[in-house]
Amino acid sequence: ALPLEPLRVQQQLLDEETQALQEELTSLLNATYEMSALNNVMPSQLLQQAQQIEMLYDQAVEGLKLQITWIGATKSWIRQLRTTVVAGRLLCFFY
Repeated sequence: ALPLEPLRVQQQLLDEETQALQEELTSLLNATYEMSALNNVMPSQLLQQAQQIEMLYDQAVEGLKLQITWIGATKSWIRQLRTTVVAGRLLCFFY
């Protein structure tokens, strides 16, 4: 039979190794929980970003439509002004 002292040392080493393994497993479990939480958050964040991008796109399109409308109105106003100026010159010419 082995003396008690080497058995105690061996048992203590096994206990320390078991403790280290438990700590490592706990750490891995916590990391797994964090990854799971991130996996749950990521799709909702992506959806929110997609909605924001879509809203910005819609705003840009509306802004462009307003600019096109304004440019069209400005061109129409310039044509009317030219017509008025030409008519005024003709009127002055005949007087």
